[in-house]
Amino acid sequence: MFQGKRKHELEESKMIYKPAAISVENVTASYGKTAALIGVSAMVEVGSIYALLGPSGCGKTTLLSCILARKKIDSGVVLVNNRSPGDRKSGVPGSLVGYMPQDICLYQEFTIRETFAYFGALQSMTKDEIRIRQEELIAMLELPEEDREVRQMSGGQKRRLSFSIALLHKPGILILDEPTVGVDPIVRTRVWDHLNTLCQSGVSTVITTHYVEEARQADRVGIMRQGRLLVQEEPRALMMRWEVDTLEEAFLILCRQQNWDSESQDDNKDALTALKSSSTLHKTRESKYMTFPKMPSFSNIQAMTIKNWIAMKRNLLMLFFIFLAPAILCIFDCVAVGQRTNNITVAMVNHESNCSEHIFDSKVCQPNLLGCHFLQALNGTGGFLVDQHSSLNMANIRAKSGEVRALFVIPENFSVSYLKRVLDSNLFHQFTYYFGISNVDEINQNETISISLDMSDPPMTGFIKEAIVMSLIRFQKDVSKLCGESYNVELDFSITNSPNAILGDESVDYREYITSAAVMLPIYFLAVARTAEAFISERSQGLVERSWIAGVLPFEILVSFILSQLLNVIIQVLIVVLTVFVGFGLPCRGNLFFYIILVIFQGFTGLCNGFFFSALCRTATDAIMLAVVNLFFSLFLCGIIWPVEMMPYPWLESVAWYLPHTAAVQGIRDITMRGWGIESASVQLGMSVSVGWSILFFACSWLLIKAKLQ
Repeated sequence: MFQGKRKHELEESKMIYKPAAISVENVTASYGKTAALIGVSAMVEVGSIYALLGPSGCGKTTLLSCILARKKIDSGVVLVNNRSPGDRKSGVPGSLVGYMPQDICLYQEFTIRETFAYFGALQSMTKDEIRIRQEELIAMLELPEEDREVRQMSGGQKRRLSFSIALLHKPGILILDEPTVGVDPIVRTRVWDHLNTLCQSGVSTVITTHYVEEARQADRVGIMRQGRLLVQEEPRALMMRWEVDTLEEAFLILCRQQNWDSESQDDNKDALTALKSSSTLHKTRESKYMTFPKMPSFSNIQAMTIKNWIAMKRNLLMLFFIFLAPAILCIFDCVAVGQRTNNITVAMVNHESNCSEHIFDSKVCQPNLLGCHFLQALNGTGGFLVDQHSSLNMANIRAKSGEVRALFVIPENFSVSYLKRVLDSNLFHQFTYYFGISNVDEINQNETISISLDMSDPPMTGFIKEAIVMSLIRFQKDVSKLCGESYNVELDFSITNSPNAILGDESVDYREYITSAAVMLPIYFLAVARTAEAFISERSQGLVERSWIAGVLPFEILVSFILSQLLNVIIQVLIVVLTVFVGFGLPCRGNLFFYIILVIFQGFTGLCNGFFFSALCRTATDAIMLAVVNLFFSLFLCGIIWPVEMMPYPWLESVAWYLPHTAAVQGIRDITMRGWGIESASVQLGMSVSVGWSILFFACSWLLIKAKLQ
């Protein structure tokens, strides 16, 4: 008698079907070579609760991902409201579905109120609608006060808040992955009561749970194992089938079996036959994407931009560091790099005289002590500390040990030899006669000052050579003036004049040259690191995925990040400009406006580059490593530390000009050091190349993110 009653109830349960909200037919999906779903067929009726049970790793979450179009299926068909998911016009992703992932997937810096406001804005809810729903859900799920930050909540409170976000916009379909984990029994009962109430209004729910017995409250349960759906039946019918008193006992029996019985397969086929004939669609909230599903939504971009700023302002210390870091690096640059030194120690051995005060008077002409005049000229440059040595051997020892950077040796007859070369015969004999120099004919006219330099330090050697040239020019002018006035003759010992500036001016130094790069590189690479880390962090926490399921396009994600971070770049540039040009008084000989625009363009390119790295890499560590490699690549090839024009290969120079920084850095130098403006080809090329690389990085990022999300 019991068997007859049982058979009658089973047959009756098979004959009653509602229209299908979700249908899955013979779906196979895999991760690489590992099969995750094998021929899964299931149906969720409109206005019903479908509980998905099974051990960890059996494929429950993968099946939900296929329904949400988050996982590409290898074969089979998935329909949501008789539409293929994956397009905002279908409502999935979008307002049709309310999704609660297995992880928390909430912005930890947000308050409860800000969390509701953000996800409500993504669903085009008004502020009043959000406020009313917020009050209802806080009361039902016993959430803390609305000003509590998510990171200050317990694990159970976070899961309840995550559940409330899924319910916020009153979706037609709920996809809930472990919603009751960590929730106390009283609230769990409330959750199920609310789900049953929603079912009465036509809401369809798919829920996964580890609490097998609570699934008795579902209209239908599906039990999975090793990627296969073993059975889907009403809980009561399933317990009757296996003649057990609890659903957990039936679950354990099925899990122990190697195969599922043919009757269960027949049930699945009957269900699929019924769903194919059903055509009634569940009516849900009108989606803003129905008319133009591919067009970006301004409200989404606005909501995500505000979200990014809230996340940044909650960490004020880091925000201040972001603003000030480029300026701090520029301070170190201006203080430590490129300034003319005034303490280069050099050694001098003067065989002609010791130039003591009682012998040499620097204010009068002493043609027999020209070596002392040269020593005076060296000291007058302000760059040398001259140590005089009587012993050439000791001076050589100090030079070879690196104690001195240069060694000057003045021969014994340097003055006579020099005068013999530069003066005519009559004037030469007047000088030698006046000073009582004898045997002048025996003195070689080719005696010169011997100069030995430490060539192991090219930058220092360059400064020393420049100082020596300036010393020689000064020496020639001083001797010409003093001796000409003393002896009432016209003397001109000069070989060349002091160099005149064609572009820039005489005050330009290496500090200005390197500061152009020191301004741009920190702004660029901080933008790369900041955007890459922020985006990868959101993606790894499931936040990007949750926003995408709410209907956000990859394009909207990128634009919102760029808008929020671009303001950071602008603030950084303004602070750097004040630091360099006001704080340190470095001159900007050209148009400061174009200087600022060019640096902002580079910062924008850095943002797009950061998105490209984040789309390319799985972890923030990988993205930062790419950024570091990119930094060194730029230092060597983009004219940062070595002029592009001095590259040995013409083809390499041509390629270098179209790298992200080369033209921009040269354009910045042309503005600050040459006084040029937008008419400069390098400034125009710098802006054009920056825009071109930005478009390329943005397009590649968009394609990669779109591919990963869809």
